[in-house]
Amino acid sequence: MRILITGSAGFVGSNVLWKINAHGIDDLAFGNIRNMPQDVIFLQRGFETLTEDELKYFDVLIHCATANIIFAQTEPQKTFEINAVKTLDLFRKFKKKIVYTSTSSIYGDSIEIPTTEHAEIRLSNAYDSSKYIAEEFLKQRGNYTTLRLSNVFGVNQRPENPYCGVVGRLIHQYLKGDKLTVIGGGTQTRDFTYVDDVVDAIDDRCIADNGGVISNNTAAVSDRVSTVVPVG
Repeated sequence: MRILITGSAGFVGSNVLWKINAHGIDDLAFGNIRNMPQDVIFLQRGFETLTEDELKYFDVLIHCATANIIFAQTEPQKTFEINAVKTLDLFRKFKKKIVYTSTSSIYGDSIEIPTTEHAEIRLSNAYDSSKYIAEEFLKQRGNYTTLRLSNVFGVNQRPENPYCGVVGRLIHQYLKGDKLTVIGGGTQTRDFTYVDDVVDAIDDRCIADNGGVISNNTAAVSDRVSTVVPVG
């Protein structure tokens, strides 16, 4: 099976590339080439440059490339261009199975806990709206799996990257001996998902016969912040 991973130098994409024998493509706008294995076939260019003829070579497309929620706060127009316009164009050109990494952010401040795939969609910003547009396109296209990821953490989260998640930053602060930064009183809860669980889910969907939309709540760990990080 021939697999192509977009965003292969990013956090999730690079972890997938370490486990799955695949080609990678990344323009390094958000990713870091040091995240990837050295012996992979890697294209340093934007996924939007891929032609339909090039894509015919692959059996599965794992689309991890994304403009993330932090970037979206200051660059909403560019976020829609990357996550919706360019992504839909890629999906139109690729004719076989697609595994798409979306986000649980589309549920917003959900009143349904735990939140299932059928919970109300509550879009509020350029990031979740643009990701949901791609989801809806795939529903019409078929032959896909969408994984709605939730607060993924693990290897290759780089704290020097302004788009690094909260767990990566807390670990970095701890290793430096700095005081851990917690906003609020520590009684809030959050779902966090270890990146290896995400990789296993993506690997499984590459060979699965069925598809659809999957939220990874069952792979997540929820706890009070104060039980993990000393507050006060």
